[in-house]
Amino acid sequence: MSSELDPRYDSIKPMYDKGKIKSFLDIFKHVPKSTVAADMGKNRARFSSQLKHLKNFSLPDLWLIGQFCRLTEVEMLKLFAKELEIQEKEKKKRPSP
Repeated sequence: MSSELDPRYDSIKPMYDKGKIKSFLDIFKHVPKSTVAADMGKNRARFSSQLKHLKNFSLPDLWLIGQFCRLTEVEMLKLFAKELEIQEKEKKKRPSP
């Protein structure tokens, strides 16, 4: 984790409070995945892969992103649950092969 965090993290909590951040992946519309991965000390490609397969995402990683964004664990769980719900709906929309 780098000592100086990107100032864009500071915008996440106010946007969450105003309802502009509604799901977990909304965070990455404002703070690039590459920035978050670097701050977490993770390989960028591996982190991107984790974001595509959220059921394999770890809670400690979720809490760490929450710390960067000044969001509580409960707030992060709500965002994460909403993202899983969105992905589940998308999966149902896709035709089976």
